[in-house]
Amino acid sequence: MSALQTAPAILRRPRLLDRLHAAVGGGLTVIQAPAGFGKSTLVESFAGEVDFKVAWVSLDASSTVPEVLAVALARALAGPSAGVQPQADTGQQLRAYLSVAIDECSERDPRPLLLVVDNTQALSRAVESSELLGWLFESLPPESEVVLIGREGLPLTEIDRRVTGGECLFIGPEDLAFTLAETRELATARGWDFDVEAAHLATGGWPIAVAGVVSGTVPLGDASSLTAPGAWERFVAREVWADVPEPLREPLLRLSVLTSIDTRLATALVGRAAWQSLRQWLAPRGFLSDHNTESTVRLNESFRHFLRARLLTDHPRLAEEATRAVITRLMESGAIADAILVAIDMDDLDLLVHVLEEHANVLLLQGAFALLRLSFDSLGAVNIDQMSPLNGVRLRVLVHTGFPEAALEQAAALLRKKSVPAETRFHALLAQIRALKALGRDVELTRLFDETRESVIGADPVLVADYYFQQAQHAVHRTADYARADALLKSCYEIADECGAVQLATLARSTRGDLLLLLGNAPAALDELIRAASGWRRAGARGNLAWTLNNLGLAHITVGDFVSAIAVLDESRQEAIAIEDTRMAAYAVATMGDCRLAQGDPAAARALYEEALQQTAVVLDPTLTLFSLIGLSACALGTGEIRHADFLANRALELGQAMANRPNLASCQLQLAATHSASGDHLNAERFATEALATFEELDSAISARIALYRLALVKFAAGDRAGAEDCLQRLSETVTEAWMLAALAPAIHQNPMFAQWAASRQGVSPILAEGIGTEVNQVASAEPGEDASALPRIAVRSLGQLVVELNGEPVTDSNWATARAKELFFLFLANPQGIRKEEAVVALSPDLSPAKSNSTFHSNLHRLRKALFYDVIVREDNIYRLNPAAAIEWDVEQFAQALENAQRHASGTPERAAAYERAVSLYRGPFAPEFFGEWADAIRDRIERQNLQTLSSLAGFYAARGDHERAAEQLELVLTANPFNEEAVHMLALSRAKAGNPIAAIGTLDDYGRRVDSELGQRLPLRLQQLRASIAAGVAI
Repeated sequence: MSALQTAPAILRRPRLLDRLHAAVGGGLTVIQAPAGFGKSTLVESFAGEVDFKVAWVSLDASSTVPEVLAVALARALAGPSAGVQPQADTGQQLRAYLSVAIDECSERDPRPLLLVVDNTQALSRAVESSELLGWLFESLPPESEVVLIGREGLPLTEIDRRVTGGECLFIGPEDLAFTLAETRELATARGWDFDVEAAHLATGGWPIAVAGVVSGTVPLGDASSLTAPGAWERFVAREVWADVPEPLREPLLRLSVLTSIDTRLATALVGRAAWQSLRQWLAPRGFLSDHNTESTVRLNESFRHFLRARLLTDHPRLAEEATRAVITRLMESGAIADAILVAIDMDDLDLLVHVLEEHANVLLLQGAFALLRLSFDSLGAVNIDQMSPLNGVRLRVLVHTGFPEAALEQAAALLRKKSVPAETRFHALLAQIRALKALGRDVELTRLFDETRESVIGADPVLVADYYFQQAQHAVHRTADYARADALLKSCYEIADECGAVQLATLARSTRGDLLLLLGNAPAALDELIRAASGWRRAGARGNLAWTLNNLGLAHITVGDFVSAIAVLDESRQEAIAIEDTRMAAYAVATMGDCRLAQGDPAAARALYEEALQQTAVVLDPTLTLFSLIGLSACALGTGEIRHADFLANRALELGQAMANRPNLASCQLQLAATHSASGDHLNAERFATEALATFEELDSAISARIALYRLALVKFAAGDRAGAEDCLQRLSETVTEAWMLAALAPAIHQNPMFAQWAASRQGVSPILAEGIGTEVNQVASAEPGEDASALPRIAVRSLGQLVVELNGEPVTDSNWATARAKELFFLFLANPQGIRKEEAVVALSPDLSPAKSNSTFHSNLHRLRKALFYDVIVREDNIYRLNPAAAIEWDVEQFAQALENAQRHASGTPERAAAYERAVSLYRGPFAPEFFGEWADAIRDRIERQNLQTLSSLAGFYAARGDHERAAEQLELVLTANPFNEEAVHMLALSRAKAGNPIAAIGTLDDYGRRVDSELGQRLPLRLQQLRASIAAGVAI
């Protein structure tokens, strides 16, 4: 976001700038007109006048590739610190990547954002890139402004709707054309004293033509010809090119290879002296370049096209040399996508092949499939050596871009050839694997893996690691060969780590973490998932991060660390919301339900499961639906709603049978065992539990098998089969070798504490199992009704005189709050314990905010509030948001009010009332929340200040009545500190000092007040105070 530099010839246009200023707050401005109407120049002027942080993106042909556009947008928003490039070209990953850039943009500069998107015509037919822009516009921080500039608009229905509906500012060519007054002003500024009216008439007010005439570049007699079709191109060829000094022509041609000319790159390509001379020549010719900054120059698009055509046609050898030099420099700087796009733009297929041979494998790992597809489409099949590894890469790209059948057919044909090189063959094999997986042809895929296991020997390590990963996924999801999958995943990330294939290594780690959790090794799963989450954070892969965090939350639940689980799951949910992954957000919510259920809070768990289930109507995820139903059934059982619990469990079973997924079906059977046992149907309860146990043991799912064993023991106990129950508990003891393994049994222990106590007392039960069950039972017994089993963090708040918030004794800093609004929102909740609607909260905090932005503003600040404290600090009940009633919060304002209330319980003039008043006064250290200026804060501030003054006055009266005039005076001095013009307090203070035997101080008090009212109010000392002074001075008894 570098500073804009406007050319000296630019004319300030108040009539248009005023319209732009007036449109601020609407969120969108569209400026659309043919070339040469000064669209970019106008917005540059506007950007220089507003106190916004400006992010400017100039689109070109490369912007049609979504991942290239994403990088350009991220760099404009976050600058050079935009982070690593997106690791995949899926819309979700690109949105995640841009979400990080939006956050960095907000953190770097507190000002609102002005996002300018120039040359929108470049995306007129690029639907995917346009949709990415549309998402970005909706995701920008509140109070952001977007300006779209171009000859054509974006293919976005919402933009069209707002333009046609008059819901945004639209500036067209008729608005942009110079008025006669503007033409005259420009001519005067340039010292041009010819016939202005004739020039205006000849140019029709077309800004670029007017600028050409007044700059002397276009003769007045030729001005009218510039408005004819194609005239601009002819004008550039005849007049502008002729005006270029001979020494600058070759540098200008060389640099026309670039759409945007960076100073460092230009210096390297043509030399510092030539580049400086060229910039000096361009400076007074503002119509030949757009959006110049301190570090870049962007040639007018039509001018660059003219230069590029001349370079390719008249100087082919120079074109080849310049293109090669540019691409070499770009590759050296790591700008591989830019290098590819330059090669495509310059139609240099040999260089394109060279870049791809060097970097195609890396681009594959990064997931740059759209860019690779564009590259291969530009090359055409005839320009790719069939035996080259690039041909194998091309086949893999075909699969990833939606053509698995074509890729499978072509890969098979290639592999039938005898002389195919090893690397090409391996790429083709990976294309086959991906294609068969995409087409659901599992039997063929299993056979292919069996046939190709030996072929990996000696192949490229990264390709081997990819092969191992694909095989491991197949072993997990299709053949249930978990031991082999574990070994393959470990080999995959070990190889990938050595080769620097970070994304592949992280993907393998997160997958192995999920597998270890399934196999019951939760501590090892925690280790892998923590490493994977760290890797995804570094890579900026928020979609992958959200899934990994959800599974990490499950791992924390499994080992009994519920506090960490909630924190991790909240982050997972927020990451999913940020990238608009409703499905992932719903999974995180459902897993939070698992956590609350494990903590013994079925009411909280039910609300979370219901929220997740509501989302399944949108995302249509049968697995999420199934486990949400199982969770709701467990909640209903926990609150004694046996029939409803059974109904929900049967709904889950029907879904599980339709899915034909054995682990899911076994989970349904386990819940049905619980509901049938609770209703007295012990025969079916035992059948369901036995079948579930057999499935989990066969699948080596240790955690689920332990739960099933405990459930079966409970079922047998309920049926009167004590011996059978003891046998199950003994088997369970053999599998429970560490304390963390008990955490998964918590929901079943909570359901029937009586059985749990009996189980813990059995002789055949191991000490670890007995102690763990006993501890869990004691926690349930000691929990108060409605108390959350987890100890919520304690919050201490001071807001009288200064704002201090402490969480478990540690200060919550402004950096923790992230924004002042998030901090103020917390205090607004404190002030409204009964709860508040989000619309009311936004009005209280930001009364001028448009209603359209209130929702995003509220939720973004609510997220920051929860992140600064903890997720459950705010709860929602029927669209009312409030502080969690279970949270332990100490607030000095409440303590102040409580002290005053205590005072009222005692009779006036009693020591007990005075003690309560002293407590209130000690809490008042100054005005309420001096940082907040809203009306809601002013009202509280005024009320507490008034109550404090009344309390001080009452205390003064109490001490005066007891003859303690010194202490009475102390209270009255505090009253006057707060209100120096309180006449009654002055009168009482003077009396107290006189009665305390200090008449000089009493007279001084009255004289000070007299001078104060005289100098500031222009009044004399009130009569009764004059009389009091005279009495004290004369020694009259008072």
